Amino acid sequence: MSKVVVNAEITTHEGHFDEFMESMKVHAAASREEPGCERFDVFVQRKSENTLIVYEIYKDQAAFDEHANSARMAAYREATGHMVAGRTLRICDMVDGSGG
Repeated sequence: MSKVVVNAEITTHEGHFDEFMESMKVHAAASREEPGCERFDVFVQRKSENTLIVYEIYKDQAAFDEHANSARMAAYREATGHMVAGRTLRICDMVDGSGG
């Protein structure tokens, strides 16, 4: 089975970036503790006041599904949904990588 890679670009509504980032930091730390999560990195896009990039790797589809469908993830979405102006989500299968 191939690893699942998630790349998300998230833009917040004006005035909500700092609040969103605090929630994202907590979410990222909790996600890293999941047994199937191999990587969860958060980047701030240069020259953009409201955009961040998230890069995640899961050991397989089952691990990603467990993350995506967890009660913790649902609570995170509920708590931060009003802060998000836009989200582009790319879910990929890893073909080649130094971790694989």
